[in-house]
Amino acid sequence: MMKLRNLVDDRATAKTILDMWTFHDIDYDVMDEYRRSATAIYPFIDDGNVYILRFSPEDEKSKSFIESELDYISYLRSAGINVPKIVTSRQGNTLETVVIDDVKYYANVFERVRGQRVDRIALDHSHYFKLGQSLGKLHLASEKYRPSEGKRIRPDYKDKLKWAKNVLISQYQNGQSCHEKALEVIEILESKLDYLPKGQEHFGLIHYDYDLDNIFYDDEKRMFGSLILMMQYTIGTILTFLTSMIH
Repeated sequence: MMKLRNLVDDRATAKTILDMWTFHDIDYDVMDEYRRSATAIYPFIDDGNVYILRFSPEDEKSKSFIESELDYISYLRSAGINVPKIVTSRQGNTLETVVIDDVKYYANVFERVRGQRVDRIALDHSHYFKLGQSLGKLHLASEKYRPSEGKRIRPDYKDKLKWAKNVLISQYQNGQSCHEKALEVIEILESKLDYLPKGQEHFGLIHYDYDLDNIFYDDEKRMFGSLILMMQYTIGTILTFLTSMIH
């Protein structure tokens, strides 16, 4: 669950973490465009290229969770989808663990896709067509995705339900009636979701943050690229919304 203490600008930590990668002349000015949620996103420039440092405290995201994201992104690149390139650290790792002031962080670096952020350019009908086409290609590629050996696939709706149950039980130990009612609703949701089709064409990973500030347009190649910083199972996305309503 996202904690408010992790929403502040912490570029000092970002700069310390970046020492684990080999860059020669970093321009930190673009870090003013940082984004914070459960994951910190800090852009920076080196040798004319834009990169993205991404890091999360251990209490926000597990190492296996982030490894599954990186595995998915690597697969998409191999399938010809225009997504960020993962940059390995000095030690040759795609994901690094660093402890700063007794806080453990998991961090990785991407080379950002080329182009301008779509929310900063004027779009016409041809752009919107290509935008939808790009998302369609991404989801078609996702249908064939299978995690690499040893990599855990993302949590599905049953994992989300289990999490919701545990939260409710821990927060309503005093026996409030809403506790029992909420658990009843979760049981109903689980039974309904169990009946939904889960074949390859109905159940899989999607990009559920396909907003204009996450998409870039390369005018020279006339193609869109996405950050792919979030992904989820289709049924799980619906469930996330519903369980937030129960809260």
